[in-house]
Amino acid sequence: MSDRRVSGLSALLDKRLPLNRKEQYYTGTVLPMIVASDGFRRLRKFLDLCGVAGVAIEASPKFTNVLFFSEYGFKRSLMGARDRFDPRGYETPDLVVYVESEPALLLGIEAKMFDLPSVGDLRRQLQAQLDLLRVMRDGLETNPSVHQVALLPAELCKPWPDPEHVDGVPVLTWEKSRMPSVTPPLTGSASNGRHSVGTTLLQAAGPTTTTSSRGGRSTSMRPMPPSVGWEERAV
Repeated sequence: MSDRRVSGLSALLDKRLPLNRKEQYYTGTVLPMIVASDGFRRLRKFLDLCGVAGVAIEASPKFTNVLFFSEYGFKRSLMGARDRFDPRGYETPDLVVYVESEPALLLGIEAKMFDLPSVGDLRRQLQAQLDLLRVMRDGLETNPSVHQVALLPAELCKPWPDPEHVDGVPVLTWEKSRMPSVTPPLTGSASNGRHSVGTTLLQAAGPTTTTSSRGGRSTSMRPMPPSVGWEERAV
């Protein structure tokens, strides 16, 4: 029998299991893998990209000053803390980062990968998440500064009057926000012998366009272009 094994991410996705196109996979798994790797070293760079520079971070588990939550279901997480917090809804930011620095920092990230909402829907989502972040802040004795960032496909922002903000919330795009890969070099073509996680996965995604229906409303879902990754940039 001939050896039918395949190697390389693109080949495995093409010949074995198809790429996971679920939105939460990228916002709740891939993004944290990029940002939180190497002892939060890339978190420092990510905070710089988000316009929050100079934050002191301690990564050691015994002495860490960071809480890092993906898909943070805050209201469902309040066992033993209901006397300090009183959220009204069930908003779930893609990332919530709290840093016990001086001053303390509370950052909420809403990320989109395939799902491209209307600007009105995104505004409502960001406002609801801001209300939640304020509830968190008001229940913390450190009174952290509150920040929000929308991590979006550049395609989504092109037609907006101000593609760098959504109602004052800074926009960081995947395409213009590359950082070094969190994985070792893989077999296949790569820039400078390295792959970025986002680039590798989304090059394999191909140009397919699909449509899903959510609650009777059609939502366009498009794979991102192959330039997706991370690159250090000031927001």
